[in-house]
Amino acid sequence: MDEIYARTIALTSSPAGCAFLLWAERVGMSPADAADPLMSFFLTGRALNDVTVWRSDQADEMQKLLREGPRLRSFASAVLSHPDAAWWFAPLDRAFQLLSKNPGTAVVPVSPAVPVRPPPSKNAMRNIQSGDFIRQPKSTGSVRI
Repeated sequence: MDEIYARTIALTSSPAGCAFLLWAERVGMSPADAADPLMSFFLTGRALNDVTVWRSDQADEMQKLLREGPRLRSFASAVLSHPDAAWWFAPLDRAFQLLSKNPGTAVVPVSPAVPVRPPPSKNAMRNIQSGDFIRQPKSTGSVRI
């Protein structure tokens, strides 16, 4: 079994993986956009929100997501085949980490690295109800994600 196929099956057999792909599809992202590091973090956050144990309909949502898996396989394969997704399976680089925190909490590092470029598609982002995607740090060091 080739590596991309095995990863495709794994991604589309996971509720969070299916949610990731469905969010990308819902907002009209291309495989390249979904594989983009910044966008993949965003999609992962949305997907994890969809599979949280705190949902009152969590069991039903899991089943609904898993039913979409087979339909999403070709899109998943295209995303996983994109060169920007290669880092998903690379060894962890402890020198390059992303800071994720709650809005309004203090940033501990002196100079945190914050992704500040706009998302790939403004049209795609119009369909997402999460408010601002990302902002540059203010003088207080806070970042709104």
